[in-house]
Amino acid sequence: MIPSQQRLYDELPELSELERLIDEGKPYMSVRVPVHIQRNRIPLPFYVLEMGNTAPDTPVLVLVGGVHGVERIGTQVILSFLKTLIRRLHWDPAVQEMLENLHLLIVPIVNPGGMAAFGLQS
Repeated sequence: MIPSQQRLYDELPELSELERLIDEGKPYMSVRVPVHIQRNRIPLPFYVLEMGNTAPDTPVLVLVGGVHGVERIGTQVILSFLKTLIRRLHWDPAVQEMLENLHLLIVPIVNPGGMAAFGLQS
């Protein structure tokens, strides 16, 4: 990682935490990065995570956080939920069964550039 990119990641600890959770939860999710958002000429990934049953007739729950740069709490709540979900999937059959009947779509940081800037960039 180049120094300027490292500084940007330092300003956005939620992105680092998300990437750790993606590594931990790989067996349980699909991950897409449909676009990168530029911040100070550094591309920040726009992550879309999917878990559970993706059949067309399955109910979908969408979780979105990080809409406004100064509102970090939504992303932090989603990351906390994701961490708990991933860890429970290792051992909890009730959570495994829940995801058989639910399509979970998660965009934890919809505005990574704004969050990195600590301001409203939406």
